[in-house]
Amino acid sequence: MGAKVEWFDEKITVSRPEEGKTAIRNVYNWRVKETERMKAIVTELRKLGATVEEGHDYCVIEPPAKLNEASIDTYDDHRMAMAFSLAACGSVPVVINDPKCTAKTFPTYFDELQKLIQGSKNPVHLFFQSGFCPDRVALPFFPSFEQTNR
Repeated sequence: MGAKVEWFDEKITVSRPEEGKTAIRNVYNWRVKETERMKAIVTELRKLGATVEEGHDYCVIEPPAKLNEASIDTYDDHRMAMAFSLAACGSVPVVINDPKCTAKTFPTYFDELQKLIQGSKNPVHLFFQSGFCPDRVALPFFPSFEQTNR
C-alpha cells in the first residue's frame, strides 16, 4: 500500500497478527518529516516486538503474537506520540516519552483518547515518562502530564 502520512501511524500500531504482514510502500517522504520518521517508526515498533524490514522507501511490518511492554520515544514528533499511544490498547503497559509534543497539532489528544476508551472492557495501560498510575480501565491522565513515580 502507498501510504498517506496522515494515517500511517494508526495502521502501523493497530495491526493484528492474524492480519499478517503489512507492507507500506512509496513513503520516502517519511524520512524528511519532523524527524527521520522511518527510522523512528522501525525502532519503536521493534520495541513493541514487531519484526520490521526497512527499505529506502518502504517498510514491511509483522506484528508480534503479543506486544511487549515498551517505553516509546516520540522524537518530538506529535504523530509518533499519538500513534504509539494506541498500542496501550493492546493490554500491555506503554510509556510515552514526551507526550507534550502533541500540543503542536492536537493539544487535547490524550483527553480525547481517554473519553473514547472510558468504559472499555479491556484494561488500557498508558503511562507518561514522569511515572505511571495503577492499572485502570480508563487512562490515568493529568492535564500537566506530571505523575508521581511508583
